[in-house]
Order: sequence, then C-alpha cells, then structure tokens
Amino acid sequence: MDRLILSIYKKHPGLTRKARTGSKLSAIRLFCLECLGGSSQDVKGCTDTVCPLWSYRLGKGFQPSELPLPEIKHVSNERKAYLASVLSRSRKGNA
Repeated sequence: MDRLILSIYKKHPGLTRKARTGSKLSAIRLFCLECLGGSSQDVKGCTDTVCPLWSYRLGKGFQPSELPLPEIKHVSNERKAYLASVLSRSRKGNA
C-alpha cells in the first residue's frame, strides 16, 4: 500500500474503521481524500462534478442506508484492478 493511503488511514482512523465496517459515505470520503492527495479542504472544494461520487463527497442530505452505489463508467482498467485488490485485501483484513 502506498504512503499516501497509509497516511490518510492514520490521520482518519474513525473514518477508516467506519468504511471497513460498511459505511458507504465513509468509503466515499476516503476515496475522495485519496483522489485529492489527502486534503480535506480540497475534498470540500472539489469541482470535478463529472465524478459520480462528487455529490456524496461531504455526505450532506443523504442517509447512509439509502445511499445508492453509483455506476462508475469512466474509471480506467488499471484503477479498477487496483480498487478491486484493495477491496479484496480489506475483506481479508490485510489492508
């Protein structure tokens, strides 16, 4: 796992724990933090409205149990493989 992801997990242990136990909003927030280099301010100010997760990045106005998982169409095959490996490791408890 690269240093950026480890530093995000270390800086946000509660968020990481919630994401690993099934919180969709926490998982989205961690994804956004990773995408924007770990900066909470950059997540708040993100202007990438094309991203299917953009409207969920702050978790406003949504109940976690009602949050649908958006279909992601513009992710590269390399990124999909990386995310699948992270998910697989986290399910095994190795992330």
